[in-house]
Amino acid sequence: MFSRLDEVERRFEEISNQLSDANVIARQDQFQKLSKEYSNLRPIVETFRNFKQVEAQLKDNIDLSRGADTEFADLARQE
Repeated sequence: MFSRLDEVERRFEEISNQLSDANVIARQDQFQKLSKEYSNLRPIVETFRNFKQVEAQLKDNIDLSRGADTEFADLARQE
């Protein structure tokens, strides 16, 4: 599933680059087609990026909590 979302994200970036290309802008039919595809992909990509950010934060929080537990255990042993 995530590999497919990675592909969608890459396509989104590719379209973004194409939409700023003067040759594409000059060809209104191609520009409109790409703009529509970009608009369709945008909410998917934004949600996927938010998911990846939350996932990274969760991993960091889990790592911190495990580290904190170790520190508390060490303190308890010293007491």
